[in-house]
Amino acid sequence: MDKLYGWTLPPNLSTYGGEIDRLIVVVHWFMAALFVGWGLFLIYCLIRFRRRPGHPAEHESTRSKVPKLIEIGVVVFEAFLLVGLSFPVWSKYRNQFPPESESLVVRVVAQQFVWNIHYPGRDGQFGKTDTRWLSDSNPLGLDPSDPAARDDIISVNQFHFPVGTPVIVRLSSKDVIHSFSI
Repeated sequence: MDKLYGWTLPPNLSTYGGEIDRLIVVVHWFMAALFVGWGLFLIYCLIRFRRRPGHPAEHESTRSKVPKLIEIGVVVFEAFLLVGLSFPVWSKYRNQFPPESESLVVRVVAQQFVWNIHYPGRDGQFGKTDTRWLSDSNPLGLDPSDPAARDDIISVNQFHFPVGTPVIVRLSSKDVIHSFSI
């Protein structure tokens, strides 16, 4: 049964999804705590400093260190989120990119209302393409005289890949900018 995401995160289908999901959850709890804290502070200020007969307005600030300590705590926690959680995930993402030799490399070429998915054939090499070979039956313009192109597979709007194998997508477009997501 397909589950609608609703109030939860989408299913974790990527290498770093768990770490990113954890970061999202921590940030949302932190935002909720700030929202509740600032809301309670607003209510306190509305009641404490309301206009009342016999209480003149005070223009001097209090000498309390609590607000400054809370602000410092928020800054320290935000620095922890950035340095302690975000940077390590980003570093792993950027530096532990899967090698092409162990991955399925696929070309995805966008055009209006169509995703052309180009898989290399058994030889593992993409055939040469040229705009002069473009046609309805050859949407990417594969060169029919190129031996590497003879076993290539082109799929329209159907992206299939093996489970447990890294996939490297080389994304391009024939016409305009498109949004690609899996």
